[in-house]
Amino acid sequence: MARVLSTLRMPAAQLGLVVALVAIWAWGSAAGWLDDFSFGSPADTGEQLWTWLTDGTLLESALSTLQVLVIGWIIGMLAGILVGTILGLSTFANRVAGPYLAFFNGMPRLILYPFLAIWLGFDLTSKVVMVALVISVPVILTVSSGFREVDLNLIDNVTLFGARTPQLIRDVYAPSLAIWVISTARVTIGYAFQAAIAAEFVGASVGLGYLTVLGQESLNVNEIWAALITVILIAWALDTLVTTADRKLLRWMPTNGQ
Repeated sequence: MARVLSTLRMPAAQLGLVVALVAIWAWGSAAGWLDDFSFGSPADTGEQLWTWLTDGTLLESALSTLQVLVIGWIIGMLAGILVGTILGLSTFANRVAGPYLAFFNGMPRLILYPFLAIWLGFDLTSKVVMVALVISVPVILTVSSGFREVDLNLIDNVTLFGARTPQLIRDVYAPSLAIWVISTARVTIGYAFQAAIAAEFVGASVGLGYLTVLGQESLNVNEIWAALITVILIAWALDTLVTTADRKLLRWMPTNGQ
């Protein structure tokens, strides 16, 4: 019983903080301390969420955003792993591409979306490409760096027994890099979600980012809060899912002292 209470203590404290903040918000709104036009109210925000939920707007927008996120994330991860592998295996290619990758990694890649919208339109394609561009660069850097962390003695021993590049990739590099690739998933899924939302700010007709823009254009802060709450809940669910998957996929990794 004590162990159960200890486990529930932190989630209860975190939930309590949220409840306290919402209570303060509701009290400030009811007492007139917070202007409803500028800050909205929990009751009106909840009503807006319920309206979107009952008329299907919320589900349609969430699925649209998740579609962009998932497709773009998969493409970005695969592209990043492929290019990172090439750079990891080729010192020359890594030296040539290194300065450009450093530049693109430091540059806010969301600024490229206007070009994508002009070239590809405002449909699904431009948004997916945007998400893929945002996450592919850190994946490339992570994978290429992971190649340099592989034990050189292990590579020399396997090569001595006649292993060639395909066998090295399959039997040495792939298991060693698994931890690097999987560990980037939690970060990149967050980047992908941000990129998917941002891509819906311009020229979109559906999506959670589009709902936020609608609230801004109509000066309805409760719509913005409703969209933001939905984004937070989905982000929390995605982070929980990826964290759980990480733990299961990395269960085979030895712990310190073993």
